Amino acid sequence: MDDFYEQTAAPKSRGLGIFLWVIGWAAIIVFGFMAVLSLFSIIGATEDGGFSIRFMMLIPTAVFGGIAFLAWRRVDYCRVEFDYTFTNGILDVGQVLNARRRRYLTQLDLHEVTKCGPVNSQGFKKIVGDNTQKKHNWFCNRDAKLYYFVFTKKGQKHLAIMELNEKMVALVRSKSYLNPGVWTDDSGRQITGV
Repeated sequence: MDDFYEQTAAPKSRGLGIFLWVIGWAAIIVFGFMAVLSLFSIIGATEDGGFSIRFMMLIPTAVFGGIAFLAWRRVDYCRVEFDYTFTNGILDVGQVLNARRRRYLTQLDLHEVTKCGPVNSQGFKKIVGDNTQKKHNWFCNRDAKLYYFVFTKKGQKHLAIMELNEKMVALVRSKSYLNPGVWTDDSGRQITGV
């Protein structure tokens, strides 16, 4: 029988994310409109009925257009959730932006994990200061029960922190998905098996 489970980690309070999303879209509209107005003012009429090009108006056009573009690229990051999918020892992690776009983060084979456990454990305190590993914060709520996973992909050591619920943790620790001695409990003791 296959082990399969999906979990979504969403922010407990969505008010700040929605507020920032509204501010982002307001910035897109305002700065986009200002960029269009600046673009139209590049070409102007002269007193004798001819046209003149004001190259200095390219600067505000580029600045306002650039701000509108950057706001448009980042506005979806105001409302972020994380998806965790567990299938027979493989943990897929994705980031959901604005409840409509999914960004793939990683596929983690639990046999490749070298250390894991709760973030409040002694094992995490020993490895968190290692500057050779790339750190990933794949969680929404800092006050939630967080778990860390240390693994190597393409020669780079990674430390990922995730917001898993109890059912997902039970599946991760079940059977022989993790190598012996990889899971560290709250007291810092390495545990083999369930």
